Amino acid sequence: MPNPFQQRASEYRRNEAEFLATLAPSLFRMTLDHYDDPHELLNKTTVFSAPPGSGKTTLARFFQFTTLRRLAEQVQRTSDRVYDELMDFAIERGFIQDGRPVIFGARISFERDYRELALIGYTPHRAHELMLSLVGARAVLSWRQAFEDAGIAPEDVEIVPTPLGGARLEHLGGTNFGKVAVRAVQVESIIYDLTASFVPPSEEKLLQSLGGSFYPLLAFDGFQVPGYTEPLKPLLMIDDAHWADRAQHKALMEHLTLREVTMARWVLQRMEALDARDALIWGETGAVPATDNIQRQRTVVDVRMTQAPEEKRGAVRKAFRRAAAEIASRYMAQLPDLSRNGITTLSGLAVKAIATERQKEQIRQLSETAAADLKIPPVQVEQICHRVYDYLGRQADLDTETIAPAMVAILLHRQFKRTPQQPLFDAQSDESLAEEVVVEADIEVAAGAQVHLWHKLKVPYLGGLDTVADLGTENVETFLGLAWELVRLLQTQEITRGDQSTSLDVKQQHDAIRKASEKIIREWSFPHAISVRKLVVGIVAMCLTRSLEPTAPLGGGANAIGIERGDFAKIVDHPKLVETLRFGVGYNAFTLIHGRKTKGRIWTILELSGPVIAFNGLTPRRGGFVPITLAALMNLLDGGAA
Repeated sequence: MPNPFQQRASEYRRNEAEFLATLAPSLFRMTLDHYDDPHELLNKTTVFSAPPGSGKTTLARFFQFTTLRRLAEQVQRTSDRVYDELMDFAIERGFIQDGRPVIFGARISFERDYRELALIGYTPHRAHELMLSLVGARAVLSWRQAFEDAGIAPEDVEIVPTPLGGARLEHLGGTNFGKVAVRAVQVESIIYDLTASFVPPSEEKLLQSLGGSFYPLLAFDGFQVPGYTEPLKPLLMIDDAHWADRAQHKALMEHLTLREVTMARWVLQRMEALDARDALIWGETGAVPATDNIQRQRTVVDVRMTQAPEEKRGAVRKAFRRAAAEIASRYMAQLPDLSRNGITTLSGLAVKAIATERQKEQIRQLSETAAADLKIPPVQVEQICHRVYDYLGRQADLDTETIAPAMVAILLHRQFKRTPQQPLFDAQSDESLAEEVVVEADIEVAAGAQVHLWHKLKVPYLGGLDTVADLGTENVETFLGLAWELVRLLQTQEITRGDQSTSLDVKQQHDAIRKASEKIIREWSFPHAISVRKLVVGIVAMCLTRSLEPTAPLGGGANAIGIERGDFAKIVDHPKLVETLRFGVGYNAFTLIHGRKTKGRIWTILELSGPVIAFNGLTPRRGGFVPITLAALMNLLDGGAA
């Protein structure tokens, strides 16, 4: 069996039971639970947009009829909790009723040969007609395969036409699904031969051989299947729609949103399929994307799988942590070296970073040096130390010896900055000065101390399953890339030393995560990757400068930049920056967040991805950003300083 951490793609898993065993219900809920009405996603054209590795194909495969049918069987046969959770989810979303699927889902992939139809030389109208006919033919053939896999003869299935689709259905071959499928085979063969020919036939000859356009989506309302009282509702899932060129994509969306289409239809695509305004200004209050209008709002549901609204980001992060834990556990169970010894979880990873004795000696000097340099009164130093040690005494995940002096140093700098300085002879003796300590120890100060210690003394701080999940940036493929380095260490421990521990210390984890992060960044090869790297380098430098200030003003520090909303709206006037951000967001180098309210202003946030954060020693905690202008961002892209 291939390593699931390294070969995750859902299409490689041919066995439905094997596929179901790897799924994490939390991942699906993270995407779809924002939509309270399940019928909305089945009655409108639903477009799922996300970077590679976000789970688009996994989602589509789960909702295929054959997968749901196998799920219902597994629930009856076994008592595995994962099947019950998946079943509950499918029921909630309206796909299963009374233990049987009621939505007949099938998936097709928008492969490169569709795009070749635009290059044949026919008029745009004819090329789009061919493209839509090929979509229709392959949809029918995908449904036919699903019927056959379920043991249902296509000839026994009757098509329920749409209210206006009776005449069109007769043109397609009649109400018998088997006959329509025969016609679909002919249509696919003719169009495929067309893409492979050196000299295409004339449009008139082509139309004669095709017998007209083949648009089953405008005619199918349901499938009457033997053994089912009510017709099954068809669902067509068009995966990889980003392969379509702009004109094709527009024609496809126009076709899917026609009033005559009553079946469920989903489009799954990478972010690059969106135009600039849809990709960069989506979700912004007052923004009107170029493709958005009243008709679109009525007929299309836009699902951004990794672009949660600002107010929901916390809930999404928690959901992804649950999903990541589930996925890691299911994948580890498929690795014989680990599973035979019961090592099937990453939950035992250490989270408490402990410095070496040599590092501790150097760490102790941080607070002493700060107190001496700033000439902080001893009574205030003592009070600040007391607050730090009191706080750390309640924190099981922080090692006092490792982090306390660094926290004290940060608070000493904050105290110095916030209070007027006393004459030296008074400052050494006035006990009332203890009451003038205005700083407190908290998790943000601790996070700032961790970042400072890494950059000053290389004390590691990235540890624990939740941290690995957070660095995954709500992207399954990114998480698995990071997690695999840790799983490999556990494998090495078990094989070489017979160590059956599920734990790794924070240094092991930190080194492994940085190694995996460097590999992910090094392998960026998407369009405009050079410009994205240049922008990343500039943003990282700004975040580090802010994070390493002695007072740690942002707590853990910054891992993002922020541009005021009105200023960011001008981005459409800068094509080079638009394309850089569009592909940076589309390939998970950045996350774009609109509507952050801070200091009486509203900001658009450009947050660095988890691998960039880990490799460059920034905090994985969210919230801290460096405010800049759009002009400064442009300057970073041009190679200057902000």
